[in-house]
Amino acid sequence: LHSKGIIHRDLKPQNILLSYASRRKSSVVLSTADFGFARYLHSNMMAATLCGSPMYMAPEVIMSQHYDAKADLWSIGTVIYQCLVGKPPF
Repeated sequence: LHSKGIIHRDLKPQNILLSYASRRKSSVVLSTADFGFARYLHSNMMAATLCGSPMYMAPEVIMSQHYDAKADLWSIGTVIYQCLVGKPPF
């Protein structure tokens, strides 16, 4: 998504889908769902809208500062943390 200039802005466990790539169940495919808050950003643009799920929002989003695709990386980090530890980081 980011290579196409799209930011999701609401990455959380409920929006990350897992499925098997084949009937043999030997590999898993990750898919992203719910693009209701997604936005296309032109090169070097920043977003400023407060949107998403608070538990997974990057600090700059919560503080109503300008942000870019890196905010999605923060959200993914919180999801990975939750998968490993069993609870959200905050």
